[in-house]
Amino acid sequence: MTLVERIVELARRNGDLNNHALGELDTLLDRHVNTSSTDQSRWFLYGIRKNEKDTAPARIHQHCAFEPHYIKEKGANTAKLATDKTTLLKIWRKTKDRRAELMLRLTDLRTQLDDYLGCRIDDDGRIRASINIAGTESARHTAYKSNTGSGYNLHTTPSGHKHLFRADDGYWMGSLDLSGADGWTIACECLALGDSTMLDDLRSGLKPAQLVALLYKHGADANKWSRIQLLAALSTIKDPPWLYLACKRIIWGSCYGMGEQKMSEQVLEDSFDPDSGVEPVYVEPKICRALQNLVHTRYPGIRRRQDRIRMLLERDGCLEAANGMRRQFFGRKDDPMIQRDAFGWHPQVMTTWMTELAWLRLWRDAENRDARGEPIVQPLLLVHDSLLSQWPKERTPWACAKLREWFTNSIEIAGTRVTIPFSGHYGQTWAHASDIGEYKAEGKI
Repeated sequence: MTLVERIVELARRNGDLNNHALGELDTLLDRHVNTSSTDQSRWFLYGIRKNEKDTAPARIHQHCAFEPHYIKEKGANTAKLATDKTTLLKIWRKTKDRRAELMLRLTDLRTQLDDYLGCRIDDDGRIRASINIAGTESARHTAYKSNTGSGYNLHTTPSGHKHLFRADDGYWMGSLDLSGADGWTIACECLALGDSTMLDDLRSGLKPAQLVALLYKHGADANKWSRIQLLAALSTIKDPPWLYLACKRIIWGSCYGMGEQKMSEQVLEDSFDPDSGVEPVYVEPKICRALQNLVHTRYPGIRRRQDRIRMLLERDGCLEAANGMRRQFFGRKDDPMIQRDAFGWHPQVMTTWMTELAWLRLWRDAENRDARGEPIVQPLLLVHDSLLSQWPKERTPWACAKLREWFTNSIEIAGTRVTIPFSGHYGQTWAHASDIGEYKAEGKI
């Protein structure tokens, strides 16, 4: 059947076409939207041309005429129309229009196909990435396509793709993650300023986000409860389902100077999972503000910490981390953007540092070498607060004990010595090592 014959066949039964056949007809007639084209996406969403001389993209005969959204640069609106994920989520949230949701899902699928599933692997069947171990101001690693042309930024691998990364035959793959590492740094700094609450909560096994959710459910009187009572009440924060998700974003957003509007947008973006089919969660800015106020009733040290950082910026123009790393901040020290960057710098530095320290101990441990001098537990990838590795299955008890040893490191932060806790799993793939969904781990580290 020729192309023309197929178009005629589909067109004759146009009213009875299912979504798949209708999509095929639109593609054959070249009237689809290329979501990777900014011009086409702008016309489809808003029906606005770049200027009066432009014509509508030839492939798109209809548009949605949504309210225009513009790109912000340095906090100010520009004349550039926005088509990014956050904008599409805002449009979907306001309109509940199916077309906005489809644009979101199509954009995500294109990214998965082009950036992840479409990447090249090396001739030996392995996937590699180039790593810059000093890629950011906070010493976080950055990753890129490897110098051999294979791979991509492995740090951004979606959870739904991690089962594709398999351990070598006869090996288990394991992932060990620090638990709430950023929070431990902030808690120590709050203690130095007279507020021990967050550190006491963490040492009791209570996460700050859980405490904020409890305050929302039970009111400020929950601040008077003992930690035994608080632990017993944790089951009550499961409903409504959005609460704990929002509190995780809001507790750390509050620590880093984020406003309620941005928090609302971040919760919406964090909750969007194109593979789940579940509606994204929208929490109004006024609710985010109420939750943020609860944060500060529980942890007054957060604002004291921010005031101290502002003072250090004004006085010295730089900050020093507990590991000795220093950062000079350029520009106006009263600029809110610079201040927000400074609020998050030290916790990010310490999280990366503690994970790197475990990696360094793994590499230097003379017991972690086989007869050929090769590592028994092989480090594969460091992703901010987690270390991915693999080891021979028959060495599993020894490897798990060694990993726990390498991750047990105490450090003095703001005058308080702490050991950041960790947890991990192992299994046949990266997904099993992360204990994701249906990919249940073989065991715990």
